[in-house]
Amino acid sequence: MHFADYDAFESAEDVSAITMALSEAGPPNAAYSYAGTQHWFAEQDRTEFDANAAQLAFTPTVDFLHV
Repeated sequence: MHFADYDAFESAEDVSAITMALSEAGPPNAAYSYAGTQHWFAEQDRTEFDANAAQLAFTPTVDFLHV
């Protein structure tokens, strides 16, 4: 799962609970958070787009899909 640092759609408590549940479930899963980002940070046509964070999110996503 990929989380924005500031997200109007997910509370910090929700992100914490999801991250903990993933950790307890064990691999193959992971949770990532991207500092300074907002929801939609990986969408090129949005004002929230953050090219660096989007690239960072892309690599583990592709790696996961190749498992």
